[in-house]
Amino acid sequence: MLKGYNQVDLLARSDGNNYWVEKRGKSLGEKYDKAALEKRIAEVIALKEEELRAE
Repeated sequence: MLKGYNQVDLLARSDGNNYWVEKRGKSLGEKYDKAALEKRIAEVIALKEEELRAE
């Protein structure tokens, strides 16, 4: 807990207390689903590794 804020478990089922988390997550769109984020992260890692090899 940091300054009155609690960590939010995005994988847990909603008990009503995480309404806004479920609403923020759904409204971000397809570019922010798990598969899209994993793909983007992998692309950034591959780019950085390529840059390091070029040096």
